[in-house]
Amino acid sequence: MKFKRVISGLLAAAMVISLAACGGSGSGGSAAPAAEAGTGAAAEAEAAPAASGDVIKIGWLAPLTGTSAENGQQVTWAAEMIVDIINEEHGDINMLLAADAGLPNLGGAKIQLVEADTKGDTTVATSEAKRLISEEGCVAITGQLTSGMSKAISVITEQYEVPLVTAGSAVTLTDGTEDYDWLFRYNLTDATYIDDSYKLMDEANAAGHEIKTVAFLSEDSEFGANIVTVEVDKAAEYGYEVVENMTYAANSTSLSSEVIKLKDANPDCLMVAGYATDVILLMKTMKDQDWFPKMLIGQRGGFVTDDFFSALGADTEYVYSTGGWAPDIEKDCIASLQELYPSYSNGIAFNEGMSKDCADVLLIAACINQAGTTDSAALAEALKNPDVDCAQIFMPWESISMDENNQNTAATGVVTQVQNGSYVTVYPENAKNADAVFEAPTWSAR
Repeated sequence: MKFKRVISGLLAAAMVISLAACGGSGSGGSAAPAAEAGTGAAAEAEAAPAASGDVIKIGWLAPLTGTSAENGQQVTWAAEMIVDIINEEHGDINMLLAADAGLPNLGGAKIQLVEADTKGDTTVATSEAKRLISEEGCVAITGQLTSGMSKAISVITEQYEVPLVTAGSAVTLTDGTEDYDWLFRYNLTDATYIDDSYKLMDEANAAGHEIKTVAFLSEDSEFGANIVTVEVDKAAEYGYEVVENMTYAANSTSLSSEVIKLKDANPDCLMVAGYATDVILLMKTMKDQDWFPKMLIGQRGGFVTDDFFSALGADTEYVYSTGGWAPDIEKDCIASLQELYPSYSNGIAFNEGMSKDCADVLLIAACINQAGTTDSAALAEALKNPDVDCAQIFMPWESISMDENNQNTAATGVVTQVQNGSYVTVYPENAKNADAVFEAPTWSAR
C-alpha cells in the first residue's frame, strides 16, 4: 500500500499542474494576502471549476520531526489514507467520496496533500502555512494542529483569506473571543469534553461510589492552560470540590513533585491534560509512588496516542479518556478504516487522535466538491453549510450544524476506558459497549 501511495504521488506530480484557481484567493496562481492586494480581489475573483485530471492541493501541517514526530507521522499516514480513498474508486467503503475516483463535481479532480513539518514549533508552522498558500497554491490548510498552533497559523490564513480547518479543542477558537472569518471547526470544544467528564462522575455517584473531590494536572501551553480554566469553572457548576490544581512545563523531565502533591491531596478523580511524553512520564511516576485515584480521566492529548499503549502496556488499565471518536462506534466506514489503516502504518491501529484530523481532510474535500470550484469564498460558504450524509463520516455525529463562529454545535463525544488493554466506550448510555469500572485499584493491589 505504501508503494502504491508513492507511485500515486509521482503520477500526481506528473499530471497537469494545479489549476489556476488553486491559488486559494480565487485570483489565479499564487495567492496574494488581502492586506497586500488592497483591492478585495480575493473576494471578487471567480475561479473556474477543475477539469478532469486537475490536482487540487490541500496543505497539511504536522510535527514530523521533534518530540511529537512519531505521532505526527501516524496521523499523517491516516490523512494520506483518506486522500487515497477519495482519489481512487472504493465502492466497498461507505464513506463520502469513496465511490468515485476523485471529486465528481470537478471532473474527477484529485486531491493532493501537500505536507509540511511544523517541528512542533508555532514559528515554523506559521512560516510553512504561508509557503503552502503562497508558493504551493493550497486552497485550504489543516493538519495535526494543537489549539496554539491553530491560533498562530490563523494569522496567515486570515491574511490570505484561505480556510483553516482545525480539531484543536480550545473553546476560545470559536467562541467569538477572536474575530476569525476563515477558521472552521467541526470537532468538539473542551467544554463538551469536560461536561462529559463530570457527567460520568455523576454516574459513578448515582451507582453508589464516593466521587466528591477532583484535582487537575495540565501542561502549560494553549491546550492545558485553556482546558483547566473550563475544568475549574465546571467543577463548581457540577458541585465537585477542587483539592489541587497544578500546571507543569510540557516535556518536563520529572513530575515527581507534582505526583507527591497529588498523592497528598488524594482526589477521588484526577483530570489530566498533557501530551504523549508527559502522560507516559506521569503514569510511570505514579506507579513508582504507588498512587492511583479512583478515576483518572485524560483529556485526550497523549492518552489517545499509540505511544501511550506501547510505552505503558498493562499499566494503561482503568484510565479514562474523553474523545470525539472511539473504535467501537458502530459505523460501516469506521470498520473499513480500521481494517485498511494498518497497511499504511506498519500495523499500528487507527485511533481517536487520528480520526478528528482525518475527518477534517475528508470534509474539506467534500466541501470543495460541493462548491464545484476552488474559489476561496465559495469553499468557505460550503464549509459553513456542508451538505453531507453523516452516516458516511467516521465520526459519531448525526448531523453538522455550524454556528456564527464556524463551530459545529451538533458534534458529540464519548468517554472511553481502558479495559483488557484497549479503550471501550463507557459513556454515554446510548453509545456504551461496557460498564465503567469506577474505583480503580492502586498499583500494588493489581
